[in-house]
Amino acid sequence: MKEKSMRQRWKDGEITKKEYYDWSARNNGYPDYAEYQKQYNKQYYISNKEDVLKHQKQYYQDNKEQIAKCRKQYRQTHTEEVAEYRKQWSKEHPGYNEQYYQLHKEEIVRYHKQYYQLHKEEIDKCKNQWNIDNPEYYKKYWQNNKEVLSDKHKQYNKEHPGYYKEHCKQIRQNRKKYYQNNKEIEAKRSIKYYQTHIENITKQHKQYLKTPNGKLANKKSCNKHKRKLGYNVLNKEDIDHPEYDGHHLDRINVLFIPEYLHKSISHSVLKNKNMDKINAVAIEWYMKHKNSSI
Repeated sequence: MKEKSMRQRWKDGEITKKEYYDWSARNNGYPDYAEYQKQYNKQYYISNKEDVLKHQKQYYQDNKEQIAKCRKQYRQTHTEEVAEYRKQWSKEHPGYNEQYYQLHKEEIVRYHKQYYQLHKEEIDKCKNQWNIDNPEYYKKYWQNNKEVLSDKHKQYNKEHPGYYKEHCKQIRQNRKKYYQNNKEIEAKRSIKYYQTHIENITKQHKQYLKTPNGKLANKKSCNKHKRKLGYNVLNKEDIDHPEYDGHHLDRINVLFIPEYLHKSISHSVLKNKNMDKINAVAIEWYMKHKNSSI
């Protein structure tokens, strides 16, 4: 009796489809059917590249929404695999992402703006939540990439000189909103910055006061205080001292004290901020100064 062929055995159900395909691939010099299919697809793509790409583009256009939905769902359910794949791919193709960005910069920026406008609330919500979950990220990132980020910021300002003027209102609103939500953090940061840059700040302030705008601003500030505050000087003998500042103990009485002492504690008589502290220091200095001059 003649032995059955592998094809006949497959049709009769004696072997599985996979076993038959693997046998067929081995007969053609491949280890298994998967490798055979891979090589066949590769050869077919090379021979019919234009038609394949045309078909893929057409398929994408016809099923764009469904494809995007499936990709998004896959990313959400395979976050670790996707992240690992992207890292591996970037290592194997160094410089590709930057090169692609340079070639398609306008298109990418336009797409990002459009996407942000359509998903603004969702993006802002995700950003805020991420900032809450990772409070130290931007601080560490800035410390590790300070020079690079600073250079990029300077370069961007050179390339877009009118950006601030065009978005001035929005920038101010964002800063105001951020300050309202982070008052304590900003206050500590301002104090720290002032303490570490006090010489430079003082120098810049003095230079500004010599400019026309600085003189006008100083005049307005002084007039504003004069309208609201009295000027009863308690130590008139020290008014003309070049290193003394006039300090309001309250809304009427003024005591001239050394400039360094006056600026040692941030205060405001109009807002009643730290007035107990600065007044205690000022009066203590005045009593010692008065006793030493007798």
